[in-house]
Amino acid sequence: MKELPDDHPPRLQAQLSALQANPEWPHFGRDALDHGHAVFTIVEHLRILGLQTWTNRLVKWLAHYDGFERYVEDDAHDPILCVRDLLMRHVIGQGQRQGHKGPARSNHDPGETCPVAPQALKSLIVNDILRLEFLRYRAFWGANPVPQSTSRHWQPLTQTWLSFIEHRLPGESLWVWLSPREPLPSLSLLRAHLLEA
Repeated sequence: MKELPDDHPPRLQAQLSALQANPEWPHFGRDALDHGHAVFTIVEHLRILGLQTWTNRLVKWLAHYDGFERYVEDDAHDPILCVRDLLMRHVIGQGQRQGHKGPARSNHDPGETCPVAPQALKSLIVNDILRLEFLRYRAFWGANPVPQSTSRHWQPLTQTWLSFIEHRLPGESLWVWLSPREPLPSLSLLRAHLLEA
């Protein structure tokens, strides 16, 4: 078996495997596919996709969900892992488009494929993000599980999760649930925010 250098990035398909981090030295439970490393993988995926200029906006938005992974039902709803895996699928798709000769999507030679333009690709990715389940989670501080007019709701577009959970008032409990309703903020507001230049 060929030994890989320490800085070798994980294979894309490996992200689909179950995490099996070694708890012993030298790993101490860390793995290139764990939650803590996912943001670095997101940055690398954006670079591969030619969307480096979008990194700041996307990562700042994801930072609002930092810590929220402990309140979701399972890893399938972990915001950071969901976005990482979504971007991985686009990286794989880009590789397949580049390796496949087929109908042209522009005025180039008919046997040549052209990559998706960055703005169009960003729009495709945002459309995929808007379908992710974690966006439907809602949270509020309140006295009972049914929101009241005095309940304080988390607004993930404008407030980080960590700052939201810092402000508990006496008599309040934190309520988190997966709602069947449209996410807060609305999908149109979130789309505009993510696509803003």
